[in-house]
Amino acid sequence: MKTLLYHILLLCCLSSLFTGRRWVLYALALFTPLVQTLQSPYSFLFSPPNALLLGLLGLMLRAGKEQKPSHPVHNLLVILLWTVVLAAGTLRTWLIPPQIPGFPIDIAAVFINSWYWTTPFLMYWLLYQLVDSRDVARRVIALCMLSAVGEAFLAVYERLQGIGRATAHLDEPNRAGAFFAGTAVFFFAFVLMEKGRQRWPFLIAWVLTMTALFATLSRGGMLAAGLGSMVIFAIFLLFSEQKGLATKFNYMVLGILVAGNIALILPERVMDRLLVTVQGDPRETDVKEGDIFDLPAGSIDPEKMDDSAADRLLLWTVGLRLYREQPSGYGSFTATPLQAKYRGSPKAMHNIYLQVLVEHGIQGLACLVLLILTVARNLWKSFRKATAIEESTVLLGLLGYWVALCVAHFFVNPFFMLHLTGQFWIMSACALRACSEKEPVPSRMNDVKFAARGVAGRLQRDTTAWR
Repeated sequence: MKTLLYHILLLCCLSSLFTGRRWVLYALALFTPLVQTLQSPYSFLFSPPNALLLGLLGLMLRAGKEQKPSHPVHNLLVILLWTVVLAAGTLRTWLIPPQIPGFPIDIAAVFINSWYWTTPFLMYWLLYQLVDSRDVARRVIALCMLSAVGEAFLAVYERLQGIGRATAHLDEPNRAGAFFAGTAVFFFAFVLMEKGRQRWPFLIAWVLTMTALFATLSRGGMLAAGLGSMVIFAIFLLFSEQKGLATKFNYMVLGILVAGNIALILPERVMDRLLVTVQGDPRETDVKEGDIFDLPAGSIDPEKMDDSAADRLLLWTVGLRLYREQPSGYGSFTATPLQAKYRGSPKAMHNIYLQVLVEHGIQGLACLVLLILTVARNLWKSFRKATAIEESTVLLGLLGYWVALCVAHFFVNPFFMLHLTGQFWIMSACALRACSEKEPVPSRMNDVKFAARGVAGRLQRDTTAWR
């Protein structure tokens, strides 16, 4: 099945490359969550992300002079700045690799991972140029939503089959939790903003993605979904002009009731997962007090913290110690093998911010924070300027999606991987480009100008006849 899906994706990409049709745009929207699991039987050049990039480049080249003049791309400056930081870190790893006995740095893997970390930004830039009409933007966004619903359905199906923690096509439960947190918040914006029958499909999609999130049992994902939902709910109440005060008041009362009875609403399995974080796990833990270098004795008591949470705390403590030893950073993709320096084996950092701090220093973390704030600012400005309810709903959903992703990546680290955050960048490119393509809308001022021209022409004719 995966081989068949890969060849469908490749066929769409080659079709755009050689015919100039938009199949690659729709393949990108549908297949993005699968790019990590679909393996190319051919060379690295035809791996799913590279095949999609080739299709987009071919489509852009074939458009040629028929394409509209390019628009200034939102977020481009900070994206370029982050790319420079990543490239500098990659060169540092290549030229001055850290020496870890028993765990040499794989330079080829470092370059490949660095390339894959830049592919979402390349696709964002290409899509911004290629989405030349609002109809195309709507179709791409709709296919992204359909793809997210498909992943959620697969995660729920896995849970019904008895799998402990669902992953769908997203590698690992916590990564799947981050993905479903973002998509659930995105659909929640439509539930708030849409009216009547149009709300029902989005309500079903929201319930399905939330169920998928619970199926992953990702505590970071649940926290991210909660905070993201709170942000867009507050924006909806304070700034949205699509609903009246009475409707907003009813929503606010409903939100308070839900928040006050959350323990009764959540499934028992989910509540047990949340409570074990602070009440301890009855299973044996392999984390000992002596492993935590800078924490007081007793703070890692397994009766007060479960094994997973204690291990995360240990990873972060090691990460901070590594940063203090070399504040300028060790180079790209060195954080995982560097864990072996203190833990005996490589461990993923499970925190993108700490990983960037260890690998690129404080300057890299500053660039990442600047990227996050700039993207949020541009989405917010576009939301405030949007006049159509469709535009404002999508932009509000993307703003909540971004907040959820940023919160979730305090607990996972594939922030720049296409299969996890790619759909956010795809929909952002479509939404921001559609907002910049302001179609002429008839207004009263246009009517006045037309009437004034008519009166002026009539006066001129009358004056000529009188003469």
